[in-house]
Amino acid sequence: MTDNERRIRIGQKFITGFPEDHVTDEFRSMVKKWKIGNIILFQHNIRSRAQLKALTKELEDLVLSETGIKPFIAIDQEGGVVTRLPSDAINVPGAMALSSLGKGCDEAIFRCASITAKEMLSLGCTLDFAPDCDVNNNPHNRVIGVRSYSDDPSVVAKNSSFAIKGYLSQGVVCCAKHFPGHGDTCVDSHIGLPVIEKSLEELEEVELVPFRAAIEAGVPSIMTSHIVFPKIDDSGLPSTMNRIIITDILRTRLGFNGLVFTDCLEMGAIKQNWGTVNGALMAFNAGVDIACISHTPSLACEACDLAFSSLGDAGLEKSFKRIVLAKDRFLSRDVFMYDASERGSDEAFVERTRAKTLTEVRKLHPLGASPAFVGCYPFVVTLASNPENKTACFPLAMKELFEGGTIGTTAIVTSIDPTAEEIKEVCEKCRSNTSVTIGTYNGHSKPGQIALIKALEKTMPCVNVVALRNPFEFSELSPSTGALAAYEYSPMIMAPVAAVLAGRVEADGVLPIKLDY
Repeated sequence: MTDNERRIRIGQKFITGFPEDHVTDEFRSMVKKWKIGNIILFQHNIRSRAQLKALTKELEDLVLSETGIKPFIAIDQEGGVVTRLPSDAINVPGAMALSSLGKGCDEAIFRCASITAKEMLSLGCTLDFAPDCDVNNNPHNRVIGVRSYSDDPSVVAKNSSFAIKGYLSQGVVCCAKHFPGHGDTCVDSHIGLPVIEKSLEELEEVELVPFRAAIEAGVPSIMTSHIVFPKIDDSGLPSTMNRIIITDILRTRLGFNGLVFTDCLEMGAIKQNWGTVNGALMAFNAGVDIACISHTPSLACEACDLAFSSLGDAGLEKSFKRIVLAKDRFLSRDVFMYDASERGSDEAFVERTRAKTLTEVRKLHPLGASPAFVGCYPFVVTLASNPENKTACFPLAMKELFEGGTIGTTAIVTSIDPTAEEIKEVCEKCRSNTSVTIGTYNGHSKPGQIALIKALEKTMPCVNVVALRNPFEFSELSPSTGALAAYEYSPMIMAPVAAVLAGRVEADGVLPIKLDY
């Protein structure tokens, strides 16, 4: 093959991003030189629906003009805590929230995935790195948590399969992640290298159950995890770069013939141990089709250069044909138009569904005439989350929503991990209130949040806790403390939470995880 043909084949094996909300000169030059065939977007690239639609059109035109092949334009649109679409788009609840609907969750999961797919297509995005097929069976897991449907592998398998069918019903490429399972870790692979001491037989009983179901449901792509499984292979190589896991287990044992993506190779697990550039080549040699270098065009260029000089023609051509076949299937249709009335109906459905996901885990106390609301701003729990922002604040939102109907409402914004001195001040400020409701955010990993709850339980007659992400902190509560699982910290969840706290509606969701690990 010619050098240009080889560059096009190499470029199809990468998916990359850039740091601005417009196409940068550096990114444009990279596409021209290395024929990059796929793009990933994050919240920092996106301002609004109109801006995103214009951006994806410019990106598609750029890649098509340089390679002759349409790009996958990807986002991580899981819903809930991992949401990349702008605030004026339809953003659905996350996996654990939807599982809380219990027996009625099947239709909701399918329809929310279908709605997400329609919204993405209307904005020019064609690949969703969702659903999360991890079984979240470790309460200390920061990176997965509410992104998982459950700690029960059969529930994750069933619910993720409905999501896959929902995405495929609209023609969006979806991606099951993070193979062979990221649920039973307490190390975030964005910053470190997790190790799971499980045999293949143990994985077959839990972690692989949802991935088998995903393959049976027709999932077109799977993303690898940066996790070491020493009982499966003692080389020390994580799944992303491990031929036994990618080729022997995923391809041969599970019979998966679709696209295999890496998780981002700029994550600490890879970058700090093997380097992003070498990691890409090692992933290709393990059987991966497309390497993700999400943020730094210069690193992507170095990785392309190394792959160009190192990859054999036979393996390169086989992977290229697999990628082009998937693009012929998913990217050859006409431009999708989201009918306004249909979109309005879908938006209303999502709003109703989000309200139904709220779960009263322990009976809530009445607020009384002068309630206090306490909590921190959302913060970056893991680099899979969006950048820190202050568009939502639980105590301030509750004060605004309740001030019209009550007197003496108090709102106290705390730090994310309150100190003993801060806890003492909060207790003193709440002393004259009739109740206190604390909004936690990954409280089980921030001792100060739990200490604050315990201090208020000793000083206040009526205490409620609203978990605005993982609900594992409920296991720490006094039996008399009310508990409401909200599963996400977003502006969209505030009014439904207020309605439940006020007693206007019931929160009858079912908690999809155990608390007594």
